[in-house]
Amino acid sequence: MRDWPRLVLLLAVLLPAVVGESAAAQSGPDPVRLVVVLLGGLGTASGDGTFASITPALERLGTAPDVNTAVSVEDYSYRYPDLTYGRCDTSQPIADSARRLDHQVRDLAERHPAARFLLVGHSLGGVVASRWAADAAPDLLAKTAAVVTLDSPLQGMADVPAEMRDLVAGWVTAQLCSDRRVLDELSAGRADGPLAGLGHAVEALAAAGGRLYTGASRGDIAISWRSATLPGAEVHYFDSGICADWASLAAAAPGLSPDAATTDWARVRAQLAALPPQAQRALLDRLAACLDVSHGNVLRDPAAVGWLADVAQAALAAAAAPTPTATPTPAP
Repeated sequence: MRDWPRLVLLLAVLLPAVVGESAAAQSGPDPVRLVVVLLGGLGTASGDGTFASITPALERLGTAPDVNTAVSVEDYSYRYPDLTYGRCDTSQPIADSARRLDHQVRDLAERHPAARFLLVGHSLGGVVASRWAADAAPDLLAKTAAVVTLDSPLQGMADVPAEMRDLVAGWVTAQLCSDRRVLDELSAGRADGPLAGLGHAVEALAAAGGRLYTGASRGDIAISWRSATLPGAEVHYFDSGICADWASLAAAAPGLSPDAATTDWARVRAQLAALPPQAQRALLDRLAACLDVSHGNVLRDPAAVGWLADVAQAALAAAAAPTPTATPTPAP
C-alpha cells in the first residue's frame, strides 16, 4: 500500500501524454491544402459580409453543396492578432496593414504546414496584399499560389475625372476616421510612397512560382479600371454594372452615358450647376450612393466569382499534387 502514492503520481505524468498521442493519431494529418485569406477594403469591419457572395464558392470548391475540408477560408484582420477589427482600423498606413498580414499568414502557415495560400483583396485590401507580396519572406512566397486584387487602386486614385474628384474625395473621406494617412498614400505620384513598389509583387510572386491577378470592373466609378491593374499582372475585366439608379440619373443628367468610362463628366457637372441648389444636392447624393454600389459590384458579379473560383481551383489542384522527389544518382 505504501507504493500507491508513487503509482498515482506516475499515472498522472503518463496519462496526458498517452491521451495526446492517441488523439493525434485519430485526428491524422491536417487536411487543409489551400488557405484563402480575404482582405476587405477601406471602411470595412469584421463580419460585415463584404465577401458574402464569394466565400461559399471558395468553401465548396469541387465538392458543392458540401464544404471542402481541404480549403480553409480566413478573414484578414486589420488588427491582427486580434481577429476582429472596425472600420477605423482600415485607415492605418498601408505598411502597418501589410505587417499585420505577414503575421497572420505566418501563423496560418504554421497551423497548416502543407497548405498553399491564395490572397484575395478588394479595393484597399488588394493594395495591402500586393504590398505584402512585394516584401514577403521567401519561405512564405514559396507557399503562395497567387494574389488576386479586385477593383484595387494599385496605381493610386489620380485617374479620376477632374469634375468628379470632389465627389470621390467625399466618398473616401466618409470612410476615414481620425487617421487620414492612407488617403495620402493612395495618391499616385509619390516616388517614396507605398504604391511605388507594388510592381515588385509581380516579379516576387513569379520568382516563387506564384502569380498576381488583377480584376477590374469597367463600371466602377470610384476606381478606374486603368488604375486597378499593374504591368506584368494577369488582367481580367468585368462588366459588373454601375447601379440600379443609373438610368434614372442619366435621364436627369443626359451627360451620363450607359458606360461610366465614356461619360462626359464636364457636361454632367455643367448640367447639375444649372439646377436649383436643393435639386443639385439631391442628384449629387444619388451619384455618391451609386458610386458606392459600383465599387462593390465586382464582389457580387457571377462572372468575377466564377473566375476567382477557377483561380482557387487551380491553386488547390497544384497544392494537392505530390511534390516530385529527385532520384538519387547511382554510385559509379
